[in-house]
Amino acid sequence: MSSTKILSLMLDELHKRFLAVTTDLSEDDFTFKTDKNSPAIGWTIGHLTGGQHVYLRLIFLGEPPSQIQEYESFNTGTDSLYTNVPSFKKIVAFYESEFEELKKFIETLTENDLNSPTPHREKVPPFFQDTPLREILVSYIAHAFTHLGQIIEIRRMLGKDISKINE
Repeated sequence: MSSTKILSLMLDELHKRFLAVTTDLSEDDFTFKTDKNSPAIGWTIGHLTGGQHVYLRLIFLGEPPSQIQEYESFNTGTDSLYTNVPSFKKIVAFYESEFEELKKFIETLTENDLNSPTPHREKVPPFFQDTPLREILVSYIAHAFTHLGQIIEIRRMLGKDISKINE
């Protein structure tokens, strides 16, 4: 099996689990916080969405991230910012559209591409400039899975069913 196929399967699994942990959440669940000093579950979902957007647009395609401002407001985790953020449904829909584009991008990569740094070296942070695309993709996927684990625990605190997440 090719590296591209393996990465594509990893991304599919990430996407499947993202949908499993977000599908039945309500707008009220979106603002749930485990305590007053923790970010709401919406922060984590927004962080995943904004992260995917930045990786896809900036690192992989060399484009400026066009919609990151909407999702950056989650990064502080403060209540005052939750009045100006997109709705939960809008964030999930944006994640979905970006996922489809990311998947298409991965499927176009060759082994040589995966072993090479991003062709947009001048636009990315220094720590990614010489990193092979393969490592950047694995880093993105691992980071996203970490946050999905956090969402699962918050779902448990909300009393939401988690039994089908690993199916």
